[in-house]
Amino acid sequence: AQFCKAGNHSEMRHMVHQHTRWVMITTLPFFMIIAFLGHELLGIFGSEFRLATSVVATLALSQFTIALLSSAGFMLSMTGRHMLEFYTMLFALMCNIALNLVLIPSFGLLGAAAATLVSTILANILRSIQVYKVHGIFPFDRGLLQPALIGVLCSAVVIGLYRYFSAGNGIGGAIATSVIFFLLYSILVVKIGLNAEDKLLAVRITEKLGLRTKPEST
Repeated sequence: AQFCKAGNHSEMRHMVHQHTRWVMITTLPFFMIIAFLGHELLGIFGSEFRLATSVVATLALSQFTIALLSSAGFMLSMTGRHMLEFYTMLFALMCNIALNLVLIPSFGLLGAAAATLVSTILANILRSIQVYKVHGIFPFDRGLLQPALIGVLCSAVVIGLYRYFSAGNGIGGAIATSVIFFLLYSILVVKIGLNAEDKLLAVRITEKLGLRTKPEST
């Protein structure tokens, strides 16, 4: 809001791109694990909680979309475009209701999940277009490419190993695969996926959590 008031669009753009990058880095592994192994992992709460893989993956993608494009909604609200955000949410609600009425009778749970996904994507695309028209800022830039490639690579390797070695092992195999994925993803991100601002943020977080001693000023 301060950058908008000052007319500092370059800083606004940088802030939005960095925010989207941090969201990508932190949420991508959860999305990948839930999308590929959510059916098995839901078995932790009992077999009656298990949903079809397609339903879990569709719902995971809708939540990942919300997280990844969250900066667009924040920018509309924080820069005085509250009514644009209101109409966008109303549009998403109407789309969701209409799609549920059309899809649920034929596809059941998958239809409901698909309705949520489509209305979520449409709403966030609309928000992104509005932000671009008002501020000339788009949430994505090339900085997202590196963490995205790391996530896809880790998914291909780990899920491939799971299919080959752990398929049929149920919850235990899914948990072990998830742990291996997070470890591999974290190592690659720390080694090759962080820029200077990412590292500075990581240092500040560890200091806040008491995991790192703050250097004394001289």
